[in-house]
Amino acid sequence: MNEPKIIKTAEKLTGISTQGYQFQIKEGGFFDRLITEGKTKFAPEASDYLSEGLPKSIRTMSKQIAKIFDIKQAIFAPLKYGGKINDLLFITGSNLVESDAIAITAFGNQTAIALENSLLFSQANTDQ
Repeated sequence: MNEPKIIKTAEKLTGISTQGYQFQIKEGGFFDRLITEGKTKFAPEASDYLSEGLPKSIRTMSKQIAKIFDIKQAIFAPLKYGGKINDLLFITGSNLVESDAIAITAFGNQTAIALENSLLFSQANTDQ
């Protein structure tokens, strides 16, 4: 599977670049609850949640986009560093199960520690 080709296909289909893509978190929506609760979530049908992170003009294409990227199940893990949730780890696969969330949470915690250490290292170098 050629990832850049898949990404180019999705960008062409949607008319949206993946470079630097960000979205507004909908108050009370899935991502807002994920951040508020700070807990890893398993999604048996990931496309249901993908639509919330897409621009309104292409939300109806979430199932098609999920199919292009072969996204079935997903696990969303908030990454907390600097005392707050700053990022989100999004793991997809066709054979994920809810019990995989434990391992993804541990991986997410290690990732958050690495990100925070990188930020601290960068700050220390700019302070010198």
